[in-house]
Amino acid sequence: LRCPCAVVAGPAGIGKTAVVEHFLARQHDVHLARATGMPWEQQVPYGVVGQLLGDVGPCSTPVHAAERLVAEWSTVDRTVVVVVEDAQWADPDSLRALVSAHRRTGNVLVLLVVIAKQFALPLLVPLLAVFWFSSRR
Repeated sequence: LRCPCAVVAGPAGIGKTAVVEHFLARQHDVHLARATGMPWEQQVPYGVVGQLLGDVGPCSTPVHAAERLVAEWSTVDRTVVVVVEDAQWADPDSLRALVSAHRRTGNVLVLLVVIAKQFALPLLVPLLAVFWFSSRR
């Protein structure tokens, strides 16, 4: 299985988070992992990955961070839902790690939900294209 990806984008205050919360409230028996991008942390390597893993242990490369994410997700015996809020402020290394993790999920079912301000879509297009193309294989 390849993990699906959902993007919820729009202007500030339109209710993107409320839509995701509404969706999550209807999901049962899932493992939820959350992270939030912050503008002042955008230059902190693997900041979002650290939030998802519950630690800030060192990661040397996006592939290493991806391996840690997949190892964590593999310990869960149910669907993993990963929510990245304000993804436009996520650090680039974490975004690369999420793409790499996506390619390595094997039989682990992971839903990645990316919430972003509308202006950020051009910045996220390369990431989303990789998710889309790798899920088509």
